[in-house]
Amino acid sequence: MHIGTGIFEGKVLSEPVNCTDRSCRTLTIKEEIFTVIGTRILEAKVLDVNDSNGMYGIESMSRGAVISRFVNPEKNEIKATENNLKIVGVDPKTLTYTQTINEFISNTLINELLEEKYDVIFFEVKAKDDFSVVSEVFSKQKPSGITVLIYPNLIGFELPKVKGGEVIETREFEDRKVAIFLKK
Repeated sequence: MHIGTGIFEGKVLSEPVNCTDRSCRTLTIKEEIFTVIGTRILEAKVLDVNDSNGMYGIESMSRGAVISRFVNPEKNEIKATENNLKIVGVDPKTLTYTQTINEFISNTLINELLEEKYDVIFFEVKAKDDFSVVSEVFSKQKPSGITVLIYPNLIGFELPKVKGGEVIETREFEDRKVAIFLKK
């Protein structure tokens, strides 16, 4: 896995220990997402949720995002994200959170420090229950911001209706689907 373009172009990112569910099409999926997002990423504030190695947020910073924050309850995955931030020369100390998205949103200390809303949110759905927090994810988004949902292309993983969000683009791959929502 590597950064495709921008100031970190060509930097090779590591995967978390025991990561076996990555598709060989992951790079293609990432590039298609950034093609759709286009210049929205420039000077954006980005939230990267449940990404196993931080590739979406790091690619965003490489392409001109002001900041990316990383939220993931899996310790080995957030550790991979921290290592990848170090690979590209970014201090992960104030950017990574080992929490679920609900814990991140409801954490009083974090919210006092981070009253920020995000222009772009990447949310990797790993379990069917993750769909239930999409509304909470939207609560951290700026008006007219976009949320990118990446979820398994499996029976039972059907895109939910999202209050306040309109699907503007969908893509389907062998093992993943992508839906891009615009916040109304």
